[in-house]
Amino acid sequence: MTGAALSLFQLWQAVFGTLGATWMRPIHLTWILALGFLASAAGSSRRARAADLLLAGLSVAAGIMVIRFDRQGIDHILYGLDAADLAGGVALIALLLEATRRRVGVVTVEAASLTPKHLECAGARPDTPVEGTEDGAELTRVLLGDELELDVDRAREDVLAAARRLVERNRDVGAIVLE
Repeated sequence: MTGAALSLFQLWQAVFGTLGATWMRPIHLTWILALGFLASAAGSSRRARAADLLLAGLSVAAGIMVIRFDRQGIDHILYGLDAADLAGGVALIALLLEATRRRVGVVTVEAASLTPKHLECAGARPDTPVEGTEDGAELTRVLLGDELELDVDRAREDVLAAARRLVERNRDVGAIVLE
């Protein structure tokens, strides 16, 4: 639901463009950070879930602090940033570092074909967790069999099932790349 709201907001901004870049950057960063922590909470243990929910809340609070910053005034140039503005900016940086520290996993059509050497050549760690859609009913069959028609709903289920397996086997995965 939150991801759909972000998409709608981005489309609205692209069409009507009522907010400038200095407003959009912190809004976008705040939303993405909160979504990342909420997604991580969905597949975490109870203790990690609580920490991720707290980090999502902190992301929103820090983002609001940065968004409400008075960019038109010159007080920050004359007197420096006040403690709240400085704390909001530093908190967003720390939260971004925490969000990107999470491990990234890969969902691909055929896991055995994506070797550690391939991962290294792509700039990923060779121990990056990889899960294939081979157990599914549609995607692997169509792509590897050079079939011309794909049942999108069944293929989506294959990808979602592979992503669930990947996260179940690797609880530290915070993001998934679809290869």
